[in-house]
Amino acid sequence: MLQIPALQIQSLRYTHLSDMNRWQYLTVSALGALSLILSISLIISGESNRSLQAGLQAQQSEINKGSMSQQVATNLLRDIAGAATKDDKLKELLTRNGFTLTENPTASPSPSP
Repeated sequence: MLQIPALQIQSLRYTHLSDMNRWQYLTVSALGALSLILSISLIISGESNRSLQAGLQAQQSEINKGSMSQQVATNLLRDIAGAATKDDKLKELLTRNGFTLTENPTASPSPSP
């Protein structure tokens, strides 16, 4: 028959805690509390940063839309000005709205040396 030795169950004693004096216990407890406070503040700071970043992305999106609109308007105005050289009504419309048209002289081929 197989015999199993009897297990000796000792009472759970935290000998390392009982060996600590009062100032060591208070120091360790204070450091634990400080770590907890710093962890919570880091989480709060991260959430705040995330919300600020979302706001900045929305503002950047609006700036990009404005930039795109400006490019479209510039190209449209350039096309209208090109067509206004042949159409007096378009030329008058541009002049009425504060745009002055100057015709670019046609580029002549430069003489080769």
